Parts: sequence; C-alpha cells; structure tokens
Amino acid sequence: MFPQTSQRLTKYIVLLCFTKFLKAVGLFESYDLLKTVHIVQFIFILKLG
Repeated sequence: MFPQTSQRLTKYIVLLCFTKFLKAVGLFESYDLLKTVHIVQFIFILKLG
C-alpha cells in the first residue's frame, strides 16, 4: 500500500514542479511582451485566451 502512495505523491510533486516552471516561463514571456505591446492590448489578449 505504501509504494502506491509514494508513487502518487512523486507524480504530484513532478506535476507541481512542472506547472511552477511553466508559470515562471509565462511570466517571463509576458514581461517581454509588455515591452513591445501596449497594456490595453495585452489585457485584451489575456481575456481572449
């Protein structure tokens, strides 16, 4: 019983790290996009997605 719980916990931790990485990349990309795009257009793009 314990190995299944450990395996599920490992999958959860890997998924958590992956989503944190994607969030960091998304924040970096949005910062670069804000340098070139006006804030109103940026918010409109976010609302479309």
